[in-house]
Amino acid sequence: FMSSQANLPLFVPGADRSVPGYDEAFGADGRPRPHWVSFMAQYQMLGANGLQERVERARQLSADTGISLGYHSGSRDDEEWLFDVMPLILTGEEWRYIEAGIIQRAQVLDRLLADLYGPQETLRKGLFPPYLVYGNPNYLRPLRRDATDMAEYDPERRHLQVYATDLVRRPDGHWTIVADRTQVPTGAGFALANRRTLARAMPEVFTNQQIRSCHQFFKTWSDGLKAMATGAQGSNPRVALLTPGPFAPGYYEHVYLAREMDIALVEGADLTVRGDKLLLKELGGLQPIDVLLRRLDGDFCDPLDLRPGSLLGVSGLAHLQREGRLQIANSIGSGAIETPALFPFLPRLCQELLGETQLAVSAETWWCGQPEILRRVLDRLDDYIILPAFYGGDGYPNDPTALSPSARAELIDDMRREPEKYVAQERLVPSQAPMISGQIMQSNPVVLRVFTVAGPNGYEVLPGGFARLPVSGSPFSGILADGSITKDVWVLNDEAAPSVQYPLPISTKKIDLVRSTGGLQSRVADNLFWLGRHMARIEVSVRLLRAVFYRLYNATEGSGEYREINCLTGFFRSHGLVDWEEDITPEIPATIPETLLKATASDGPLANDFTQTRRLMMGLRDRCSSDMWEILSEFTGPLADRLQHAAGDIDLSLHVFDEVLQRCASFAGIVAEGMVRGTGWSFLGFGRRLETAFFGLRLASSCCGAVNDPGQMQLRLALELGDTLITYRNRYLSQLHPRPVLDLLLTDETNPKSVVFQINAMMKQAEGFPYRRHINAHEELRDVADSLGTMIDLFKAPEELSADAENAASLELDRLVFEAESILNNLSGQIYRGYFLHSEDEHVLRADWRPSRTREGQE
Repeated sequence: FMSSQANLPLFVPGADRSVPGYDEAFGADGRPRPHWVSFMAQYQMLGANGLQERVERARQLSADTGISLGYHSGSRDDEEWLFDVMPLILTGEEWRYIEAGIIQRAQVLDRLLADLYGPQETLRKGLFPPYLVYGNPNYLRPLRRDATDMAEYDPERRHLQVYATDLVRRPDGHWTIVADRTQVPTGAGFALANRRTLARAMPEVFTNQQIRSCHQFFKTWSDGLKAMATGAQGSNPRVALLTPGPFAPGYYEHVYLAREMDIALVEGADLTVRGDKLLLKELGGLQPIDVLLRRLDGDFCDPLDLRPGSLLGVSGLAHLQREGRLQIANSIGSGAIETPALFPFLPRLCQELLGETQLAVSAETWWCGQPEILRRVLDRLDDYIILPAFYGGDGYPNDPTALSPSARAELIDDMRREPEKYVAQERLVPSQAPMISGQIMQSNPVVLRVFTVAGPNGYEVLPGGFARLPVSGSPFSGILADGSITKDVWVLNDEAAPSVQYPLPISTKKIDLVRSTGGLQSRVADNLFWLGRHMARIEVSVRLLRAVFYRLYNATEGSGEYREINCLTGFFRSHGLVDWEEDITPEIPATIPETLLKATASDGPLANDFTQTRRLMMGLRDRCSSDMWEILSEFTGPLADRLQHAAGDIDLSLHVFDEVLQRCASFAGIVAEGMVRGTGWSFLGFGRRLETAFFGLRLASSCCGAVNDPGQMQLRLALELGDTLITYRNRYLSQLHPRPVLDLLLTDETNPKSVVFQINAMMKQAEGFPYRRHINAHEELRDVADSLGTMIDLFKAPEELSADAENAASLELDRLVFEAESILNNLSGQIYRGYFLHSEDEHVLRADWRPSRTREGQE
């Protein structure tokens, strides 16, 4: 078995071979290379201060966009996107060499993938060792079709629809492939995001450079996915991108690609297999999926045939691919060829499968599963980097020269014990690319990642790609989230390069006009519903906290502020900010501030609402406009951090409370003025209104004890918390009585904070819900509205109501409020079971449901 070293290299014309490490921007004489001269002049014109300002602008743009490779665990400590404003510049001439080699490599790997899950002629001919297939954990046996059922290779069907390649440039100027990415090639979306960030941060530089556009690549990708569809209805097949969800690294890219290519973003929970079809669970019913763009590792895709414990995939997905009922890009099992152990055998595979000589050179690589090869590698161990034979297995790249004597000895023992699990790759010296570090320009090793997709007319390469400056760890690990700094890659235009016309031509196909916003997944509706509820909870919680903290300034035992704080603790309990078992002793004033301050602690209920809001926001990333995303990002990020930092500081907390309420108002404005009145808006608005109605009913319940409150403190606090005190004074001056107070809080249709206003809005929003036989939201809401009028009628004019009668009315009001809350809670449960759980079983209870109030002896 031959090494790949003898293949024709990708030669870069004009490269200086005299230096030990190739410098991308400067020649041996220290002068910029010809294709860098114009760019360096532009940067020099900016000056040090101007360049630093652009660096900060790019950093802020990346932060505002929310680019991250970290795990989105709901924490605000997600890894910052590290982006360098110095691009990697390649000439059009050298790019054509790279492009031709990469396209050929994609073709041979596509043919190999089809063969390995089909007739396996390559194994029968002995083109490479069978262990590299059957010993590979990424080779998924359940996906192989019986040879008797296999048709001849169809060149129109692509098993490898998207492909990425990692390359480094040798000191002599040759580009060398160090890794193939065929499982879930990551980075194309980040490449486009980097390009847009740099274009906004440094627009004058772009206007003076002839750079090939990358937008056509994504249109080709989208067209290629649609062309894969078989048996789709009409000429507009449904394409979906399968993501592991917001807790996965790279989720930002999944959202970005779905938006850029106008395809649905789905999770495994959104899909189901019925018969021979993959269906998307939408509120309006099940919709067929024609093509699935997979961003989930193959063995996680199907818990039935592959990994039983996977909660991310769809049972039956492997069956659909095996039977040819569903087109998946890349096909499940494509990770089987993502191994450096295949590098030595690719030249012969290229000749056998394509009848061509391999163009793209791989780094000199040896599979240690052969005794003679193992002996040679161990004799010259310091000349190699030791890699695991199969990605996803144990271990990372090992540099023998960097190991301690004991670790080196352990590595050698492991290689001798299980040599087939190791690969030795030549120790390469990557080229150096300039980057901005503080006030200076410095050089770092650079790794280029190039992306290829199969379009309707064959493979097409993204003109540019994605470059990494691995400032820590191995340059060849291929892990993007390893502290690497990323940069844009420019391919300069020349006469031979195809030009991209803007604007792109408008399609002449007839499209029927519609007024709906399209189908909505049940999971998305669930997230929107609870986003609305948590945002409303935060708003009313902060209003309560602000009211208390204002009074903590001058609260002393026996003072009016102290009595009001003592009264407000009831609101805290009913709203869940303080546990019912929490010790608040009215006779000991010091216990009140100490206990109430805990409400803003990191483990308190308010912090939990912020955490849940962030979690829901991440799951709705593809549904949020840029304005809403900016508001929610600030709200759940820096603002939530300031709230935690201010805990215990009354003055600072009050400033943060005001900011929170301003952001809540901005969010409400975006919802009211920026969202199309579709199903998503209906569920989001319904959740907000429902939580606001709960709070209004709790305020009304607080008025029950007004007859025993000579200072009318409870009525005044209810008006303040309901944000209606000014309105009441304008209407009734300073005279307080339960009837007009209750009218403002409950039945005033002109008051946007009243309960009846929320009921009417929920009735309107419920009209956007799909029909469910067992859900009658209007009837339930009408019952609540009727009871509101009964509550008002309990209280007559002051001169007509005795003390005993008012006591009786207060008790009846308390009962009616509790019944109204029970109706709304029941309606919330019906919505969950009917729309999110898809179950009519009335005994199913939501695990995280909790009653809005808890009475002694009742739950």
